[in-house]
Amino acid sequence: MRLIFAALTVFLTINCFAQENDTLNRRHNDTANSVSFIVRFHINELDKDDAAYLKGYVVNIGYEQAKKLNGKKIRITGRVTIIKASKNLPLGKPIPQERQGDYKYIESPKIEIINK
Repeated sequence: MRLIFAALTVFLTINCFAQENDTLNRRHNDTANSVSFIVRFHINELDKDDAAYLKGYVVNIGYEQAKKLNGKKIRITGRVTIIKASKNLPLGKPIPQERQGDYKYIESPKIEIINK
């Protein structure tokens, strides 16, 4: 009986300490990469690549969606990716406005209209 109790205690102790310790850090990293901000959007902020430079972030917004959001106050939420600048651009290819250096990019933003 004592042998079974000792084996069970060792088994439970090993299983309890075998869990990953970085689950809290993983959750923290996800929130560190996400951003949310409010801005009044104007269609003239949209460039030829269907992206707008808003509050220091390049936000991917389609032209049709931009026409609906023109002049409205919106909240943008999304995951941020830092895009490194390309030093070796092909000759004749223009550098997009505001993107000469590294920039923060939101590819699939969640956009909601604020009615205030």
